[in-house]
Amino acid sequence: LSDRGTQYYTNLGETCRFLEHLKSKGVQHIYASIKKPTTCGKLERFWGTHNRERWNFTSLRKFINYYNHKRPHMSLGYYTPHAIYIKDMK
Repeated sequence: LSDRGTQYYTNLGETCRFLEHLKSKGVQHIYASIKKPTTCGKLERFWGTHNRERWNFTSLRKFINYYNHKRPHMSLGYYTPHAIYIKDMK
């Protein structure tokens, strides 16, 4: 998921290396809706938190596990994303 920044586009007839890389990995690139700033805001918040707290972790995978399963989120009433997900599944 990304915004619609010019770095994701090329001139007509050219191939974008970023999109080629995603395709080679089987990843579909999804663009955020126009005039919907909250879509990418959530991702930007995640990466901001990562940049501040990453020094406590030896890998991105470990940080993501912490972020989703152990770190309380103020916006979720101090629950973890995993706890909210499980609650919504019931």
